[in-house]
Amino acid sequence: MPTTQPRHPTWWSAATAGRRNTGAAGRGRLGIMAAKKGRSGIATLINGAGFLLAVILVLHIVFVLFGLPSENGLADSVRGAAEPLALFFPGLVKTTNAQLQLLLDYGLAALFWVLVTSLLARVFG
Repeated sequence: MPTTQPRHPTWWSAATAGRRNTGAAGRGRLGIMAAKKGRSGIATLINGAGFLLAVILVLHIVFVLFGLPSENGLADSVRGAAEPLALFFPGLVKTTNAQLQLLLDYGLAALFWVLVTSLLARVFG
């Protein structure tokens, strides 16, 4: 007795077997995934800029926590870029531990930049 193949692949719902792919209502999962890939270039640039700002702030945290000497040109450049990017966050939350204070000051600023630029990317993308 020959085996018969199922009419539809297992990942395809039997309830949608008779529907045609017409418009947004008939797209299903595949249409949603395709819509997410169609981001504009400006949204990608905005997200990239936010990621770059956060990387600068996180690098400053890492350099200070691991005691990289400030005479190092890279550490000095990162510190010079990170201080204005921290905006109003240094001193916003007071702690007695210097390492925790550094993490809060610059970590909150990094989180801020990622959130703000992702919101801007959604608006302009």
